[in-house]
Amino acid sequence: HLVSAMGHARLSTGAIPRNAVLSACERAGRWRTALALLADGSDVVGFSCCLSACQAATQWQHALNVLDGLRSARQTPSAVTCQAAVAACLQGGQRSAAAGLMEELAALGVNASANA
Repeated sequence: HLVSAMGHARLSTGAIPRNAVLSACERAGRWRTALALLADGSDVVGFSCCLSACQAATQWQHALNVLDGLRSARQTPSAVTCQAAVAACLQGGQRSAAAGLMEELAALGVNASANA
């Protein structure tokens, strides 16, 4: 994998290069690869790219797991991240999960309904 090769070549594997790779995975529909590359130390941008990749592939359960990982990493979810999670639930036919997530996020002051 690219991130592994970067480490062997002693190239930076920090947040910016990792986010670039995660963004490429998102655009290429490589949600499994994005999940595998999401690592400790990922920032909200990396989590968002991974979550959006899951959402595009209608992998709502994985999208919710990524959102949980974001919270566990003590990162604050962005509106884009939340919208992707809600959209993944809706695309997967999980309306009650989407509604519950929107309520939970609204209580945190995050609007996840725009574009969802």
